[in-house]
Amino acid sequence: MIEEIGEPIDVSAVFTCRVKPVAFRWRRRRYVISEVTGRHSALKGGYRRYSYAVRADSEEIYEITLDTRNMTWRLERIHSV
Repeated sequence: MIEEIGEPIDVSAVFTCRVKPVAFRWRRRRYVISEVTGRHSALKGGYRRYSYAVRADSEEIYEITLDTRNMTWRLERIHSV
């Protein structure tokens, strides 16, 4: 089951040669990311948008995105098992 969310989130990330999200906060709850299962980037309006599929504390997969135009993160959808 896929649940569309589309809400802003706060993300803790490590910036090295690439961006690696390590935790996020959504609806007053903190999710520690245990695994990045996929990543993708694309240009959108001249700015890069990074998308990640992450696993955090459960079997669910969370799709999160970083929009470099304004450096904001969003939780796009949740994939439940």
